[in-house]
Amino acid sequence: LTLLNKWANENMTSQALKYMIAKDLVLYGTSKSYLNHASSTSNEITGIYPMPTRDIRIKVLDVDNIHQEAIVENQKANKNVQYYDDLLLSFVRHSDNGIYGHGIIDLNGDVLRLGIKQRDYELNLLDNGAVPMSVIESDENLSPKKIDAVSAAWSKAYTTVRNAGRTVLLEKGLHYKQAALSPDKMQLTEGKASLLSDVARILNIPESILNSQANKY
Repeated sequence: LTLLNKWANENMTSQALKYMIAKDLVLYGTSKSYLNHASSTSNEITGIYPMPTRDIRIKVLDVDNIHQEAIVENQKANKNVQYYDDLLLSFVRHSDNGIYGHGIIDLNGDVLRLGIKQRDYELNLLDNGAVPMSVIESDENLSPKKIDAVSAAWSKAYTTVRNAGRTVLLEKGLHYKQAALSPDKMQLTEGKASLLSDVARILNIPESILNSQANKY
């Protein structure tokens, strides 16, 4: 009880241990921890050492047509250290064999990838679109060298968030034309709301925790 309620080992509190177990269960569906005993012949457990699921590899061995065993390999160690699975503290969810399970990365990877891509896209808009996406038109044909020079000067002067709101100054014969759509017209706002709804469903939590506009009360 001391290991589960106070200190899991000499470096980690029991609260940190439970957080790590819960995180790995949600993300990967599997949590494995090494149980340190007072001696090789003792049943007294003196420490619980969690192994991050992202750093382990599980090899399932068929004993016969019914029974299975597993070896857990810690790949983060200097040398790959192997443990018998039945000697570890194990937690699994969405499991078919009781040895390893499946978390939201396996079961809902498409939603997570969409969220990452949407975040990256919005970050790129902030980096490159502080001034709306636009077109610079010229009354005369420009040489490739002149086009590169105008493009470089425009990027330096008007892109990135720090340059937002600056007055646009153009050479004679050049015209600025806005070509960007608002976030609403690009359906970014609607897409984000839909994504937050999917994430809330995956985590089995009220949508209002992630999106205040979803609070209907």
